[in-house]
Amino acid sequence: MKTTTYDLNRSPDHYTEFKKILAFIMGVGIFTIALSLVGCFGAYHESQAILAIYFSVMLFSFASQVAAGSMYFVYKETVFHIFLLK
Repeated sequence: MKTTTYDLNRSPDHYTEFKKILAFIMGVGIFTIALSLVGCFGAYHESQAILAIYFSVMLFSFASQVAAGSMYFVYKETVFHIFLLK
């Protein structure tokens, strides 16, 4: 079985793309934390409106992450060719 290794330091473009992806993932994490604080605030004040907004945005966020993960799983080879084999 042949194993393939990828060198992220081949060119500055690959490293820049990798940093953009990491920044996006970190941004999603920060957004999730902020949204969770909004949910805590709504629960503390027993506000159905804030909790409904929290639930709707969290449901949309979760569905988007599942869709992105599924698309990555289906198009994994294409992603490797785009980002690592330019």
